Amino acid sequence: MRFKPHLRTIFQLEAYGNFTNQQTDYSSYKRMVFASSELEDKHAGIVRADNHGIDNHIAGYTDLIKDAAQADQIEHEMGVRQALRIHKKAVFWSMALSSALIMEGYDVVLIASFYGHPAFLKKYGVPGPAGKNIIPAAWQSGLGNGSSAGGIIGLLINGWASEKFGPRRTFLVAMVLMIGAIFVPVFAQSLPVLTFGEVLCGIPWAFKIPFCIQWVWPPLLIALIWFAPESPFWLVRQERYADAERSVRRLTTAEYFSEEDVKRNVAMKIHTTELEKSMSAGASYLDMFKGIDRRRTEISLMVFASQLLSGENLIAGMAVQASYDLNLALNAMFVVGTFVSWGLLTRFGRRTLYLSGLATMAAVLLCIGGMGFTNNTTAKWVSGALLIFLNLAYNSTLGPVCYTLVAEISSTRLRAKTIALSRVAYQLMNIICGIIVPRQLSPAEWNWGPKSGLFWAGSAILTFGYTWLRIPETRGRSYGELDLLFEHRVPAWRFAKTKVDQFNLDERQAAPAGTPTLEEKPDLKEEITHAEYIRK
Repeated sequence: MRFKPHLRTIFQLEAYGNFTNQQTDYSSYKRMVFASSELEDKHAGIVRADNHGIDNHIAGYTDLIKDAAQADQIEHEMGVRQALRIHKKAVFWSMALSSALIMEGYDVVLIASFYGHPAFLKKYGVPGPAGKNIIPAAWQSGLGNGSSAGGIIGLLINGWASEKFGPRRTFLVAMVLMIGAIFVPVFAQSLPVLTFGEVLCGIPWAFKIPFCIQWVWPPLLIALIWFAPESPFWLVRQERYADAERSVRRLTTAEYFSEEDVKRNVAMKIHTTELEKSMSAGASYLDMFKGIDRRRTEISLMVFASQLLSGENLIAGMAVQASYDLNLALNAMFVVGTFVSWGLLTRFGRRTLYLSGLATMAAVLLCIGGMGFTNNTTAKWVSGALLIFLNLAYNSTLGPVCYTLVAEISSTRLRAKTIALSRVAYQLMNIICGIIVPRQLSPAEWNWGPKSGLFWAGSAILTFGYTWLRIPETRGRSYGELDLLFEHRVPAWRFAKTKVDQFNLDERQAAPAGTPTLEEKPDLKEEITHAEYIRK
């Protein structure tokens, strides 16, 4: 009676290939096969964790995993309002530290706004055809892409430094370097030096007065990060469990989150980290392209690249030629769209929003492209209105959801590097679009005008196809559940409905006698087992 289930399970494992992305011996293979088949009738269709390997090298893990399971259940049952009450401090720190993005946005807009500024043209311009000074197109590209090039270098450094020294310390050093880098564009006397300054400023992330304004942000951000708590997940990966507990306590509200809740929360982070260690041995840039992490890295890169492949870059290109009123409306959509996304994220999945956003943008871009074949006033007004709606659609879906998706798709051990490399993909795509879009819209180049919408509609449609096939639904999933879904190579369109048991409490086995415990070495240099830590 058991032959067929065994046979089917063997075929499934062989189809999956390297089941745990590690070389396993025959006995381990048999254990997976027969354990899976024994549970088939009782747990059909459930992706279950195999925690036996973890149990074999950590004593007391059963107590820890029970606490982790309770914390996981609490999080799954938690509503939005309750989550905000408990984690309002975490929300504050997230918003405060995210204000660093203001510096990046300020710098990107700043340099482009100088190309028509009389004082800037007098100092750096060269005589143009009409007798007026201009900034040559080659230098405009160099200045515009300078911060992107520096950003790529800085992102690669950040991915390594965040894991080695911690996100908080890396942030502080970057802000100090930023203060020094701003001196270069402020006192630049030539375009090459100014471009070099743009590159330098891009690594840690006027006309001289606007450049100087950038000095306002680093001291404020340094003051904020100085008092900010360290990442609890990073502390867990450093085996500093007491520090992780203190960090969680600082990020939650004691009125709604008890000491036991804090301990369970740390236990869940320990379990997630150990689960990921059992799936993948390393946490380097090279490990991002091995085993199950290769799929996660690919998806993360495309999630960020999709922001530009959706046709969003056309908005910025056409805005340069638009009227003041249209620009005002376009900019307003950044704010309105973000507020709309808050409501959408609580009701719909990330995959759903990405797909609907791409579909909407593709349809609008087709309409904009069609308007390019008529040259009357009505067509121009319609194109402007469609451009506003396009920006609203983007900022309600792809724009904000991108950051949520990348944070959830990447494993906790590789998250800093994954986000850094994903931003590199975005910067590279931004450079490519910075070359293509001006030529599409320029009367002196390709002169496509609104017809460019057809090109980017095609790009959005292709991106929609990729999203359907590859980007999974992560809403309502814990990091441990996502780890298992990726490990078992569940197709993207089945993520939402697949059941996951990341704790496997029914099949818990005791660790062999003499197995070492999970130890912590706090600042006081006393060694505490996690079991003792939980009892305290």
